[in-house]
Amino acid sequence: MAKLFKHSHLQVNIQRILEAAFEQNILDSTILDLLPRYYLSQGDTEKSIQFYEKLTQHHPSTLHYYKTLAELYVKARHYSKAGKIFQLLLKKSPDLALDIAKKCEETIKFCPMNQEIRQCIISGYLKACYPERVATHIRERYELDSSYSKNAIRDFKHALQIYPKHAVLVRELAKVLIHDQEFSEGVEHLSLLYRIQKNQSTMIQAQLQIVLKHHSQHPLALQLVLDIKMDQKDYKACLTMLNTLVGLEVMDHPKLEDYLLTLKKEAKDQKAQCDYLLAKLYFSYKSSQDFLTQCVLLKGTPYEKDVALLNASLLAKQNDF
Repeated sequence: MAKLFKHSHLQVNIQRILEAAFEQNILDSTILDLLPRYYLSQGDTEKSIQFYEKLTQHHPSTLHYYKTLAELYVKARHYSKAGKIFQLLLKKSPDLALDIAKKCEETIKFCPMNQEIRQCIISGYLKACYPERVATHIRERYELDSSYSKNAIRDFKHALQIYPKHAVLVRELAKVLIHDQEFSEGVEHLSLLYRIQKNQSTMIQAQLQIVLKHHSQHPLALQLVLDIKMDQKDYKACLTMLNTLVGLEVMDHPKLEDYLLTLKKEAKDQKAQCDYLLAKLYFSYKSSQDFLTQCVLLKGTPYEKDVALLNASLLAKQNDF
């Protein structure tokens, strides 16, 4: 029959016979060979699709049929259907993940807003162990579609379960969280990123400024800024921040005390200012003995009069201590 099929005047009749047999679920090797070749020669993509749709139903374990069907869907611009087949292939054969991701990457150029194809790219690169490509495509999808933000966070967190502490994933997740005004969780991931890669401090500080613009007294953001400034030995900036923070109830007193005691050791030329801020801190949370100790240390310094005023206030309110 294959030889007869080559004769054009017989093709139409033979095709009808083969199609009738195929409709009766007769899946003879000759039918499987000739029908798709005929459809291909005629450029009949829709009939090819119908042919392979039926084959996948009868032979669900034959991956080649799924791959061919997905490619036909792409050719016919049925991108969502192609995406579903690619997702199915990812489940059936993770070994194909990289090929599928690359194929979907080519396809998305023609349908940039197609969510099924974009999800295939993310899932494919995730299974193929390309976390940076995963981060790139989640970010691109998020930038194109703001409604994807919650799912972007979900996808980043899922990727981080597989690749814990991957710097690019942590960085991009932090950015999305902060953009969505999930400030506390965003700063937690910035803090993690800083522990992983301290050379990211410029980007981290830029993101922290966004947080502080919305919430000027955000304790986690202020603490991370202080940590970065301390590591950079920018003691002047640290003292400026601490001078503000000591008078605010936004950070735990023990944490502020730790910063000031560290600064007192590291920035010896700023020792008097550190002692003064410690005195203000102890005064603010009514640790009278520690406050009086600092008063003694500040005698003969430019801050002696300032602590004397605080001391006078303390004596006037002794009953409060």
